Amino acid sequence: MLPSAYSTVLRCLLIGSIFVGCSADGPGPVQTAVHESDSTWDIIQTEIFAGQCVSCHTAGTSFGRQSGLILTPDVAYEQLVGATPTNAAAAADGLLRVSDLGQGMPGLLKSYLWEKINAPDQQHFYGDHPYYGELMPFGSKPLTNGELAFIRTWIEACAPETGHVADPALLEDDSRYEVPEFKPLAKPENGVQLHLPPFEVQPNT
Repeated sequence: MLPSAYSTVLRCLLIGSIFVGCSADGPGPVQTAVHESDSTWDIIQTEIFAGQCVSCHTAGTSFGRQSGLILTPDVAYEQLVGATPTNAAAAADGLLRVSDLGQGMPGLLKSYLWEKINAPDQQHFYGDHPYYGELMPFGSKPLTNGELAFIRTWIEACAPETGHVADPALLEDDSRYEVPEFKPLAKPENGVQLHLPPFEVQPNT
């Protein structure tokens, strides 16, 4: 090969290596593989609870003690399904942490877990159930819409510990609820302002 041709080939190889080595995209996010043998409950435990719930709901943590709910794999199912919540208001309303007493909407409406994670319906949660505590995960982003759909489908199927009742493809929806931006009302052109000065109220009136 002639020296000039050799130099040209070498330059092309060097330029190509620069573009390959400096790719801005980099590797994609690492995700846990969902196996066909995993039950719907197994997927909820490993794909949702493990990353967003277990760190707080572990034996010995303040959250674990306060809620009475432990979500580590060894006890999570028994702690959730068919169990009465420690929240007095939810228990008085007849809710279970996760209801296994009825399929479809009746089971969903009796599941305290669904009330606690259903961020898109937070107006109902805080308006109708002011004593149910805070939405979960506390201090973090809400679950994705795909995660909510997956858990909802599982609850509506009576929350089985084994078997497949929800399509793992639901988890591909990574959109999530976002609080709408506050927009103040436009200043009205006309209006009436009332002013009430201080006044005394007589005892026993």
